[in-house]
Amino acid sequence: MTRYFCKSCGTHMVLLNDGKWWASTGVLDRVEGVVKVAGHIYVGDTKDGGLSEWLLKLDQDQPLKRWEQSAGKSKALPENHWPASKMAASKNEQKQLEVRCHCGGVHFHIIPAVKKSLNEISPSASDGEKLTWLLRAVLGKYACGVCVCSSCRLASGFDINAWCYVPKIDLFATDGGKLDISNAGTLTKYHSSESKDRYFCGTCGATVFYEAHGRPDIIEPSIGLLRTESGARADDWLEYRYWEVSHADDAANKALIAYLLRGMKEFAKKTGKDNPAQMIADLKRRAHMAQAKMGEAAS
Repeated sequence: MTRYFCKSCGTHMVLLNDGKWWASTGVLDRVEGVVKVAGHIYVGDTKDGGLSEWLLKLDQDQPLKRWEQSAGKSKALPENHWPASKMAASKNEQKQLEVRCHCGGVHFHIIPAVKKSLNEISPSASDGEKLTWLLRAVLGKYACGVCVCSSCRLASGFDINAWCYVPKIDLFATDGGKLDISNAGTLTKYHSSESKDRYFCGTCGATVFYEAHGRPDIIEPSIGLLRTESGARADDWLEYRYWEVSHADDAANKALIAYLLRGMKEFAKKTGKDNPAQMIADLKRRAHMAQAKMGEAAS
């Protein structure tokens, strides 16, 4: 298998496998009448179903085939292959999370989200921003989401990109020191716009980071590189916003993204996470309680 990607921005263009060429759908100038989603392959590698749990059905509610490995040559997995009760109860048991690209040229660790001084994260953060990071500390998980904007699509080559929001102080090199993203193995930087930078592996092309200049203390690792024990979605480390897809109006394949959002909401209902308003209200209540305790401890 040979992958071809842009050495400047990291966009994946085409793939050569067993004599066949495959094009990345995210770089096509149109998809209507050209692209048809036929199913999911190598789902067994995910350990938890990955994104296929959010895209079980498509046109006319026809189930999408999910193959354990290659299409037609491996076991077809049923819709309930991963029980909802198991997915809903996913808890983090790891002391640190390995993050590594395909070739290993970019390799670092993330520590679990913990309650720490909010001033240590961002001394100038607004009350709303502080509350956001306190919420993730109370959960013990990092906030994350799915983006389908044209910038992410064209910089990766793929229609769907998933990112998590991690304070830079929680990133560590493999030797135990703080991670220096300006000197992290084969990590390559691409200045994609006036206020945003993207990072990818210069050897294998893996999408690694998204960084917005307006959030100098936060960086967004690509979820696909997280090596969790639970599986590709990293449910034991991350808390998804199941009720929204960022920049859905900007999607190239709007029909696909509409089905994705529907599937995410169905997944949230199946796993007991389908009431965002109640969830947020409860988290705010718990966050304020935790904030009060932190204040008492400081005094």
